[in-house]
Amino acid sequence: MLRSADLLADLESLESVYRALHPGLQRYLTATQVDAVFADAQLEFARDRTLADAFIVLTKLTAAFKCGHSYPNFFNQRADVAQALFSAPRLPFYFTWLGTSAATMVITKNFSDNTALAPGAIVVSINGRNTTDILAGLLPLARADGSNDNKRKAYLAASGDSKFEAFDILAPLVFPELRSADGMFTMQIKTLDGTLQTIRVPGQSLGQREQIVDDANPELADDAPLWQLAWMPYDKSKFAYLRMASWVAYKTKWDWQGFLSSTMKTLIRQEVPALIIDLRGNEGGSDAGDAILEYVTPRAIPRRTTVRRVKFTTVPEPLRPMLDTWDNSFYTLGTDGHAVADGWRELNDSPQNATMLTPKGRYRGRLVVLIDASNSSATFQFAAMVKKHKLGTLVGTTTGGSQRGINGGAFFFTRLPKTGLEVDLPLIGTFPPGTPRDANNVPDAGITPDVFVERTAADIAANRDPQLNAAVAIAAGKR
Repeated sequence: MLRSADLLADLESLESVYRALHPGLQRYLTATQVDAVFADAQLEFARDRTLADAFIVLTKLTAAFKCGHSYPNFFNQRADVAQALFSAPRLPFYFTWLGTSAATMVITKNFSDNTALAPGAIVVSINGRNTTDILAGLLPLARADGSNDNKRKAYLAASGDSKFEAFDILAPLVFPELRSADGMFTMQIKTLDGTLQTIRVPGQSLGQREQIVDDANPELADDAPLWQLAWMPYDKSKFAYLRMASWVAYKTKWDWQGFLSSTMKTLIRQEVPALIIDLRGNEGGSDAGDAILEYVTPRAIPRRTTVRRVKFTTVPEPLRPMLDTWDNSFYTLGTDGHAVADGWRELNDSPQNATMLTPKGRYRGRLVVLIDASNSSATFQFAAMVKKHKLGTLVGTTTGGSQRGINGGAFFFTRLPKTGLEVDLPLIGTFPPGTPRDANNVPDAGITPDVFVERTAADIAANRDPQLNAAVAIAAGKR
């Protein structure tokens, strides 16, 4: 148990840091609503709470600001916290959420010996809890920008792209019945033939899931290639297909910039008629898209179409002991900017001042980009650039993120003094040109594709990829 006094002290520390530095507290909330968010957390911490309770309270608090980069980061917690909170048995399959108002849990890959859990099967309940109720209980905890609930559902799916996935961690903490003591799960399944079955299967340990993720993602190694170019035969020619599951490149020793430059030059030299870039499931990371746009754009374009603003000039000294980061220049971020209305400082790299993306050579083939709700950071911005400048065709479903802008670009890791829990803090707010208030006139939604294509449970069961099929048809000029 954590003492109420310690929890309240940590909440006060977090509130002081967030109010002083966070650029997005009032992007979607009024000042009164922001006060209410912190007041609700104070009520929760008015009594002693477990570590799990405290983690959920902080997760709910940060999610209320509708910022996709604000949350207690699973990867930044101390080892003892991770061991205590993140080790519950995992479901023995990957899944996605399909549908809108009443989304269903659809299995995408089965790791158990039970054939009822085949891809395309629907999970109706887990340990007596209806899966639609589980999703409803987790949505208020899911980090996403603005009103983009499709991003929240994508965040709460399990796809195997990470050691820690939100559903695996949050669901057992919110619904204790999912944290089975014996590691077994009793589930009601709607099988592929439409019948209902009740089955009991063992879950997976964290170690088992980690091994599966490592085996399936060799690019996670420090020096392994993050991406590989593939070729798709077409008529008497071929298309290029570049699957980019992640742009988190800052840790790799692999020369990813050199790979992209070499790849684009090869496509130009060989006059490849089409390039399909698959960004599905890719939240973002490094600005890898810039290295592609430089070979696609016919003219110089700004690296960004939004302005970047911060709430501070220099981080106040009393806050610094709680903050950690990888770049000390973040502590004086606002000094490289100028004052604008309402206490903001605009960084000196707005679109009119930003460095330009200048053509390095012109790839004249068709560019087709596969997108989905996961794209919410650098990949969101890449999709926005492709659409704004008409550089290619977007295929799939609406991205994550929000056209009103997102928060990110630079971060502090806030380590709360009493409990040791960590909460991520983005420092730069991106906004459409104008004042921050003008952003309210911009759609609170992601980037819509030029060609909207959804997968169904039947597609998953039959191992069909209608989105890729549509992309190929567009690349061939048939759609």
